[in-house]
Amino acid sequence: MPASIKNIKITSEVFEKRPNVSKWFNLINKHVTDVDYKVYIPQTNWQTLRCEIYNSCPQFVNAIRKTVMSELSVWSLTLDLYNIKIDYNDDRILIDVLKQKIESIAINQNIDSEKIKKWEISLEVANNTDKMMYIMSNHISIFDQISKKDISTKLIPQTIPLVPLQPTKHLKLNSIVISRGFGYSDMNAFPMVHSVFYKTLDGIPLQVLPTKFGFGFTTYGNIEPKQIMQMACNEIKNKLVTIKQYLPKEQETSNIIESITEFMANMVEIRIKNQRNIVTPLIAYYCSLMDPTIDYVAHNIVRPTKDVDILHIKHKDYKKIIDLAIDKIIGELEIFAKNFK
Repeated sequence: MPASIKNIKITSEVFEKRPNVSKWFNLINKHVTDVDYKVYIPQTNWQTLRCEIYNSCPQFVNAIRKTVMSELSVWSLTLDLYNIKIDYNDDRILIDVLKQKIESIAINQNIDSEKIKKWEISLEVANNTDKMMYIMSNHISIFDQISKKDISTKLIPQTIPLVPLQPTKHLKLNSIVISRGFGYSDMNAFPMVHSVFYKTLDGIPLQVLPTKFGFGFTTYGNIEPKQIMQMACNEIKNKLVTIKQYLPKEQETSNIIESITEFMANMVEIRIKNQRNIVTPLIAYYCSLMDPTIDYVAHNIVRPTKDVDILHIKHKDYKKIIDLAIDKIIGELEIFAKNFK
């Protein structure tokens, strides 16, 4: 029986009104009278999705959780230090810190990859006052050569401080690009989800497999939460389809199946590349559902981690049972994803 979803709620949170933030704003207002604190806070609302998942298993929900956290392709700003074009006279600016700040800006994820080629991204700031100022994310200019307009406010929904700039100093930077990456391999590719919420709702002893879960996450307001769930389901589905496609061709493919080894009285060890303990636990669990009399099935990972998962299975027709398991997971994923359209 496929998982069912109940009580899907999406809420918007005004950053300034968060309980743990408002007290600091009150303190700033009390002691700092010459600075408008509102220029330092996000200008878009964070969005939180929460739901309840029933008739499922930890492997399924955990696969969604891990995929949302680090397996989705993310657009982000990138500063190329090897080809940097920068002009500045403030020796207190640390370029590696500036790089980290720029690359942690959450940008709008609905980007046309072809249009990026016509965008010019720059950061140019001059402090013509006698007081220190902050270089802000909204100082970044993204100029569209086609429309002849600055589109930075559409792509950078938040206003956050980057680095301080001393009086009479300036900075000009022309080495910022937009690129795609994954959180598991690229530290700049995390600005999509702020936090992930996950717990069991069964209220049963831990030794009993739970079937009810609470799940959710908070975004920076740069992508619709339901779109993230659709992306997560598609990413898991694509991994499963790839494994199913290449499993019978292990001798022909080196970038998917690392090896298939038979040992210990028909026990088979399958090493699957480019996996991070997400779909392999799913396959192992669903193999046991497809044939409850299966002799043995379990998953493991290579340590130290090498992005290789290990599936141990003992079955007279292990490829067939894996195919059935993958088909079952994909079917349930498709039903699950329909709840977030």
